[in-house]
Amino acid sequence: MLSFKTPIPKPPSGQGLPPFNWLMFTLLVALPAIIIPSFIVALFFTSNWLMYIGIFALTYSACILSIGVYHRYWTHKSFEFKDNLAGKTASFIMRFYGAIVGSLAGQGDAMSWVLRHWKHHLVEDKPGKDHHTPLEFKNKFWGFIWSHVGWMCYLDISKFDYASHSQSKQQELAADKLVVWQEKNYVKLYAFFALGFPIILACLISSNFWAMFSGLPFSGTNLIGEIAMMILTINTARFLCQHATFLVNSLCHIQGESPYQNHKTGESRDNWLVAILVFGEGFHNGHHAFGYSYEHGIIHEGNKKTWRAKLMYALDIHARIIDMFSAVGLLKFKLKPSDSEVAMAMQKKILFDLERKIDALTFEFTKKKDALKGQISQEIDTLKGKINDVGDEYQLALENLIQKLKQVIQTCKERLAYYKKLNSEMVFIWKARLQKAEKELKHFEGQLLELSSA
Repeated sequence: MLSFKTPIPKPPSGQGLPPFNWLMFTLLVALPAIIIPSFIVALFFTSNWLMYIGIFALTYSACILSIGVYHRYWTHKSFEFKDNLAGKTASFIMRFYGAIVGSLAGQGDAMSWVLRHWKHHLVEDKPGKDHHTPLEFKNKFWGFIWSHVGWMCYLDISKFDYASHSQSKQQELAADKLVVWQEKNYVKLYAFFALGFPIILACLISSNFWAMFSGLPFSGTNLIGEIAMMILTINTARFLCQHATFLVNSLCHIQGESPYQNHKTGESRDNWLVAILVFGEGFHNGHHAFGYSYEHGIIHEGNKKTWRAKLMYALDIHARIIDMFSAVGLLKFKLKPSDSEVAMAMQKKILFDLERKIDALTFEFTKKKDALKGQISQEIDTLKGKINDVGDEYQLALENLIQKLKQVIQTCKERLAYYKKLNSEMVFIWKARLQKAEKELKHFEGQLLELSSA
């Protein structure tokens, strides 16, 4: 129930959630609602408005890029640095950047962020299990609000269900000293970047501040104004970065394209607006289909010459930075799906759409049949024919999927043989992909056998 005590209601499945957290609501909703408009208005009253816009843009961009470290490196390990001196140095610099600027961005500590996101992929869009699915509410507005900020207003980090994550992921994070250090110091870092950092930055670039120490005339009032403006600038960038990132959980599970949608991708969508705002993270359906991929805007043989793919390539800035690491020889590997895996995923989408079509026709058929109470009807016969036709399409699509899975298995075997010769750790990655494809092939062949014998 909505009330002043709970401005964001609990979902039907969330009755066991802790009480509404007003501190989180203040940090995520109330303060941004005050700070962002104040910054915009203040720009009209300062002669240095262009400088502040520049600082805002740099801070926002830096904050968004830190999400790439949280997401594509710490969570999914979609790329890894070499073990030589250059690789280890680059790895440390990137992880240090992620820990520091991730705190500036106000994304939460990397340890809890990664584990929560890992759980999201395990139970994606299952109400009562996925902590930020918009499907918690039938009402789309409240579904959006819940997935955007609502779930965090009921989150008790100390009691969050981390038991559902793989133990190896927790051990991997605990072995990273920077992740552990950031987790212990996150609150201090967050507070420093909210106030201390903008105050220091304002003083460093203020002529009034330096005039105080050189005997020159200065204005204390102007210095205070410059400090206040810098606090507004940095925190506006932080808050807009937060809400742009939150759109991946909310809007990217409600609106957009779903070229790879199936039972295991949830309601994830590729949303171009969000992709622009968060440097490629908005290509969310591609990410859910291939969680291990360093590219979220999936470029493959079938689309690489299209203008959409070229635009997708340009917008996925996180991936292009990883490409840059690779180009200068810093990476051991960067992961993305093979063309055969993409073709298989697109075929799964065809199968998924046909399943939904059959379900809709079957529901309509049952409803009309019950309404007519056994009476003969041409409309019923027409529906029967439609169901049979779609069933035939489904069987053909299933046969095509099986063929594409066999192609994936062949690709995996070829890559596996290649990396075995190199004695590369990529052997384990391709072995896992091969085992997954073989398991899926067995499942779909069994499904086809059932259909054929029915």
